[in-house]
Order: sequence, then C-alpha cells, then structure tokens
Amino acid sequence: MNSVEKLKLTSELRKIIDQIPDVKGMEKLNISKRLRELIVLLTDKSVSVNTLFQSVLDGKTDLTLNLLESVKTEASFNPEDPLLIPAVKKLSEMVASQVSIGT
Repeated sequence: MNSVEKLKLTSELRKIIDQIPDVKGMEKLNISKRLRELIVLLTDKSVSVNTLFQSVLDGKTDLTLNLLESVKTEASFNPEDPLLIPAVKKLSEMVASQVSIGT
C-alpha cells in the first residue's frame, strides 16, 4: 500500500473515531466493523473480534451483573480493543433504559 492510500485510510479512520459518540444503533455496528477493517488495512495485521463485545453490540446478550463483570474483566485484559468503547456505551444505554423502566 502506498503512502497516499495510507493517508486516505488514516483520514477516514479519524473521521470514524470522531463520529462514534454521536452514532446510535445499527450505524454504530457498521462503523465498528469499518473501524476494524481500517485497522487491519493500516497495520497489515489481522484483528480478532472480541466475541463478548461484539455480542453486546449485536444485542445478543441480556443485561445482567455477570455480563457487566465479564465486560469489566475483559476490558482490563484488553483495554485497546476497538470494540470496547462502543460496547461500554451500548451497555450504558441498556442500563439507562432499565433504570427508566424501573422508576
């Protein structure tokens, strides 16, 4: 990959990172997938998908204390995972919705 291509990909990566706080739902999932793709392209390394974080983003897990503890433990082992922040934000939204339902 030449320097111009890397510069374009880096620019796209920065734009995606800036968008993450404002994105919701399926768009966040698509952005996280593109983020992984860009990291692979820019580093020439394969990025394994953290299945726990991905399952949170896909909505395939129920909100439980065990889930929150598992995410916390996984985050301590892998704080640089590109899915960590989107997964934590999704969990935060899930907790907020449970709190509003309970009141």
